[in-house]
Amino acid sequence: MDTLLELIHEYRTLRTQGVDAATDRDAHARLLGLRQLLGDGHAWKEERASREGLYPVRFTVQGRFAAGDVRFLNGAGLVIASKEVPSAGARLLVRLDGEQQAVSYVFPAVVSWARRSGYFGVIFDGEPERADERSFGAWAPGVRLGAPSEPMVA
Repeated sequence: MDTLLELIHEYRTLRTQGVDAATDRDAHARLLGLRQLLGDGHAWKEERASREGLYPVRFTVQGRFAAGDVRFLNGAGLVIASKEVPSAGARLLVRLDGEQQAVSYVFPAVVSWARRSGYFGVIFDGEPERADERSFGAWAPGVRLGAPSEPMVA
């Protein structure tokens, strides 16, 4: 999973930076190769979601953090199963932690669809961040923040 997360991070970063084929051929070739490898567009729709929990995920919802399981993941986004289901159109931050390495990835995202049955799909939107565990203290399990005076917006 660590390699997949690193590749998705690189792909989303290259997409956000708007690589120009005329000025940076290597980066453009890398972007095209990653797009083919990881998938893009609507390849991650709910019909392809697994019923088994594949990987834990944390995300922001209504000014706090919630947890769920990744059911499908590719270069465009992911499907999450959770007790907390944000409404379609909601902007949030999705955090995925490496399995072997102490590395975390935070992806800005938009909820594309949501089902009351506990599933929702998000599309990555914006440049992701990659950092080691020390950089994400507030995201650490068991860390409780004070009640926000107004809702947090991703």
